[in-house]
Amino acid sequence: MKVRRAAATLAVIVPFACTGGETPTAPRTTPLEAVTESSGASSTAASIVVGIDVRPNTVANRIPLNANGTIPVAILGAAEFDVTTVDPLSLAFGPADGPWTSPVHDLGIPGVFDDHLQDVNEDGFIDLVTHYRVPDLAFVDGDELGCLTGATLGGDALRGCDPVTTKP
Repeated sequence: MKVRRAAATLAVIVPFACTGGETPTAPRTTPLEAVTESSGASSTAASIVVGIDVRPNTVANRIPLNANGTIPVAILGAAEFDVTTVDPLSLAFGPADGPWTSPVHDLGIPGVFDDHLQDVNEDGFIDLVTHYRVPDLAFVDGDELGCLTGATLGGDALRGCDPVTTKP
């Protein structure tokens, strides 16, 4: 299968807030579709909404709270969003209401960044797979949403969330 890079970076910025009580998830293969309205958040930041997949190619997206390993999180590329425009030093992942943790790997190093580009959902677009140490994550038992925050190299904020299951 030939992997395609997106033709252009998404230029549309949409208001988006994730307070933990809502489920602002987009379909995993179409990262820029459905976004839920803010449910009473005091402020709503303008962000590019990206599709993410916690533990790509698994359904449960289980985060084992007492584990010592890492959790992969993919930022999904699409025709409207080229993941190579993501500022790798801006990325962080955690529960919907934070705090968030930086990736394990220094994605600011070009070769390391390139090694994390792959098509995890087999849609023909390159995805960026990041990894986060479980002991560094702030999830607690019962958290139901994992969110990734960051920015593009152009300075536009981005955010994406995916349902998770947390268990000790």
